[in-house]
Amino acid sequence: MLKKFFSLFQKKGVPASVNTAPLSPEWLTADQELNNEVFNIISFTAQSIGKVRTTNEDSVYATTITAVGNHHQINFGLFMIADGMGGHVNGEITSSVAINTISSTILEKLKPILQNSGSQTSNNESLHELVQNAIHLAQETLLRVAPGAGTTLTMALVLNNQLTIAQIGDSRCYSYNNTGQLKLLTQDHSLVTRLVEIGHVSLEEAANHPQKHILYKALGQKGILEADIETVHISKNSLLVLCSDGLWGQVSDDAMASILSNTSTLSESANKMVALANSLGGPDNISLILVKFI
Repeated sequence: MLKKFFSLFQKKGVPASVNTAPLSPEWLTADQELNNEVFNIISFTAQSIGKVRTTNEDSVYATTITAVGNHHQINFGLFMIADGMGGHVNGEITSSVAINTISSTILEKLKPILQNSGSQTSNNESLHELVQNAIHLAQETLLRVAPGAGTTLTMALVLNNQLTIAQIGDSRCYSYNNTGQLKLLTQDHSLVTRLVEIGHVSLEEAANHPQKHILYKALGQKGILEADIETVHISKNSLLVLCSDGLWGQVSDDAMASILSNTSTLSESANKMVALANSLGGPDNISLILVKFI
């Protein structure tokens, strides 16, 4: 069955529309003009091994930096969740290798900006290119040090009022606004999601499909790998939810939105979501990052 449908699960060769500025003096000036109100970034992470698993194959990364100087304030945030694919050789280390490679690459490239020692990266990459190149390096590293392993990757990179989201696999990124709307920003790279897209199964059937955890795209797979990457502008007082399928597979979107609307802090929201996922069985590792722009 997988062979029969595999050709249907390949992405079309049309790049996503990306509106991302180069990391240059012009970008810094334009960004300040677009965003008169400077966003501060706060975040909270939460994890649980769950109720069934004996090891944690998820890795979480969250960092924020505020650099002030040369009449500019630069707010930077990098947030990632990687879910190592269970059952694969070296699966327990794959997620951490991916996150360590990507984070060190991006921080090194952005060091001139964040340290105010310069105004651009060495080769003037756009945010899209910077993220794409870091992911390609992680792919090469995994194929070398952990052949046969795989991991999902959901990443949010914030630079002032620009948000770049990268997606491989079936961890997720949502946005939440002060009207109580929770919106999925990423697309799962799973067999069942594609079956829903082409009309072979309904959403109701997909929820309990026996193959819902089979991915057609994962970091560490052989062959050409292209992440879904999109850059958008950040909205005031918005919030991001990054999570592994151990959370969203148990906690519905409506339940997540209800928790966010009825809690006063990120820590309270995150802890309630993780507790709910565990109360519903906790069959997988649970990882969550909440990021708010204020």
